[in-house]
Amino acid sequence: MKQYTTDDIPKGFPFKGTMDEISIILNNIDNLKDKLNNSDNPREIVLESWFIFDYYIRRMILNGLEIDDYENEKLDLMYELLPQSFDSCLKAFENILKNQRYIYTKKLHPNTFFKYQENTIEFNGGFIAFMINEKSELFNTFFNEYWKYLERSEPEYLKNYNDWDYGIYKIHKVVRMTWVESCSDIDEEWFGLIRKLNKCRNKAAHLYKDENIYSTFGINGTNKLQQLKTTISDLIKRTLNFEI
Repeated sequence: MKQYTTDDIPKGFPFKGTMDEISIILNNIDNLKDKLNNSDNPREIVLESWFIFDYYIRRMILNGLEIDDYENEKLDLMYELLPQSFDSCLKAFENILKNQRYIYTKKLHPNTFFKYQENTIEFNGGFIAFMINEKSELFNTFFNEYWKYLERSEPEYLKNYNDWDYGIYKIHKVVRMTWVESCSDIDEEWFGLIRKLNKCRNKAAHLYKDENIYSTFGINGTNKLQQLKTTISDLIKRTLNFEI
């Protein structure tokens, strides 16, 4: 498997992780690019692209729910935790995305007011207790500066945080804003196209008539193969911000 560097990662690429992890999908993208440039077999194109979207959907679920950090060489959550069925994973991804967009739109969590929402820093509880009990002046100074920062840089968040009625409003867990933003081009049309791709993949695995693949995508007329290649290329660009 080819190893890539950070220079190979396009701006807006939705995945984070080690280069070994990112190299997996970049290799699959290169394989698909080769098929789009050289293959006249729509079955190959469908199968190669399906692998990419299967990986994308599973990785986005784990990443959005922030459970991918539990993975290691002996624990493959993509296939040991998530459903084996592509349809089930796609539906889960769709429901998570719709739900989190709704929470952000309706402002059902104070964190949805953040302008600069990044990964949080966690401290050991024992360390916090130590600071409170033995370094209280330093602890108070630190948090006074934190509140000053919020007043200056996150006034809307601070106001809503202070005004939030925890007795009335149910607090929903929210994904990172950057995760939602990375899915900005993922809409109902996208899910419809991915379901068509999966249907084609099922047909490609069992049937050998190219027409079955073209008809599933609603492709007709002349130059059907090129139309299929364009559809797949556009899907990759839309999903991964990657030109192929």
